[in-house]
Amino acid sequence: YEIIHHASLSFRDDVKLLLVSDGSQRGAIITYGWVFGSGDGKIYAEHSGTGAGEATSHRAEAWGMLSGALFVA
Repeated sequence: YEIIHHASLSFRDDVKLLLVSDGSQRGAIITYGWVFGSGDGKIYAEHSGTGAGEATSHRAEAWGMLSGALFVA
């Protein structure tokens, strides 16, 4: 509820919300991470993990976007 409260205040104050993600592939392992926060530098949540499936850099990037989007949803 705290994140929802801060997000609702950011709309009133015209502060942008940002979800930034990244992914990486090293050999047969893919990893990702994301940060959710505001344009003025406040971090509300962050997460990182390993992906599944064929190890490609595009899949790693997609895991980061998917994980972050599911969190926001």
